This record gives sequence, C-alpha cells and structure tokens, in this order.
Amino acid sequence: MSESMKVASIWVVWAFLATGALGWALFTVLVHFRVQKDAAAWVQAIGSIFAIIAAIWIAGAQARRERNRIRSQQQVMNVIVLDIANRAKRHCRALGAAVNPFALHRKPAAAYTESIEAILLELKGIDLAALGTAEIAAAVLSLRGACIDLLDQIAGRVEKSIFTVSVMPWMNEAAKANNVIGAAQALAEACKKHAGN
Repeated sequence: MSESMKVASIWVVWAFLATGALGWALFTVLVHFRVQKDAAAWVQAIGSIFAIIAAIWIAGAQARRERNRIRSQQQVMNVIVLDIANRAKRHCRALGAAVNPFALHRKPAAAYTESIEAILLELKGIDLAALGTAEIAAAVLSLRGACIDLLDQIAGRVEKSIFTVSVMPWMNEAAKANNVIGAAQALAEACKKHAGN
C-alpha cells in the first residue's frame, strides 16, 4: 500500500469517527429541544453541506495533483531538451573542425553528421505541447531548422563533388554549424530560464 493510500485510509477512519460524534451530538441536541421528528431533515441538510464541501475539496486536490504532474513533466522535458541542445553544440563544434580544409589532422565528418542526424531525430520526436512555454518550443523548432540546413548543406557538397576541397563549401558548412550552435545556445538559455518555474 502506498504512503498516500495509508494517509487517505487514516482520513477516512477519522471522517467516520467525526461523523459519528457529530451525529451523536446532533441527536442529543434534538432530544433536548424535543424536535426528533425533524431529525431526518436536519441530518440530510447537514450531510448535504458536508458532501458539497468534500466535493469541492476533492476537486481542488485533483487539480493540484494534475498541475504538479504537468509541472514535473515539463521539468523532465526541459532537462531532456537541454541535453539535446548541449550535444548539438558539442557535435557542431567538432564538425566545424572536421570539415576545415586547413586543419592538419582532419577527421572524417561522417561521424559528426550522423550525430547531428540523430539529434535531429530526437528533436523531431519532442512533443512541443509538453514543453510548457512557447519560448522553448520556438527554440526547439529553430534548432531543428538549423540542423536540417546544416545537413542539407553537407549533403549538397557531397553530391556536387566528393573529391573537391574548396574553401567556399567549408565556410558555408561552418556558418551553418554556427547557426546550429547559436540555436542550441538559445534553447539552452530558454530551458535554464524556465527551469525554476
């Protein structure tokens, strides 16, 4: 039995005890004033009032629980999105170095593009409505678009000429990678801004 169920059970027992005590007190008052024939009406009226109060309290408790659940879900989504943004920045910085034609020890860019593709898939899988704020949702869409632009730029260069090394495609790829880094940074800042809310 969960802790909340134990607490609820205790409250139910106390409610029965309190109802019994109130019923006994009401019966004593009715006997004292010799109005026992109206006892059923009085019990019904008092019971109705308690039922209304209990319904309001239960509805409020359910609303609070739902708000807390949604807030927790948004916080988890913010942590996930922040992690994606940080990985996007890290992989784009590495990709920028990998495609630099002037680097002495160039690494193959394929591993980094695969990482960016994986990040893009993660971004596409995010439920934007679950993020909680329009600012974070817009930042996710911006990062998604920047990743698509970068991958399109790299794919276009590879399709044109796999053997040509020129400065212009590298500059375009570096600019697109910087766009991804900027979008990821904006997303990270939006997540951190709304982390406490």
